[in-house]
Amino acid sequence: MSFVLDNSVVCGWLLESQSTPYSEAVAQRLKTSRAVAPALLPLEYTNVLRTACKRQSLVAAQSQHMLALLAQLPIDAKRRTQPRAERSHGPVTPVCTKTVHSTPWS
Repeated sequence: MSFVLDNSVVCGWLLESQSTPYSEAVAQRLKTSRAVAPALLPLEYTNVLRTACKRQSLVAAQSQHMLALLAQLPIDAKRRTQPRAERSHGPVTPVCTKTVHSTPWS
């Protein structure tokens, strides 16, 4: 059975300081199940790795290796194919089509 995966769990796999018994249990569950995740998940964990590199907790080669391993896991990052408003109310018509270049605070 599929389950929803969150970036806080993935961070527990990537950074030892973030590891918890829960993140380890989820890693074990991935051996027998698929995970479903928000479309932003890869961006979120890539940002975590980037930050770790900037803080010199990891080097780029380690981050790249981790990204390659994550790409092999049974995780489906779901994207919405249609904006939420369109799913509920039909096609969305733009309210304003003119580009405004000045703002009250500029």
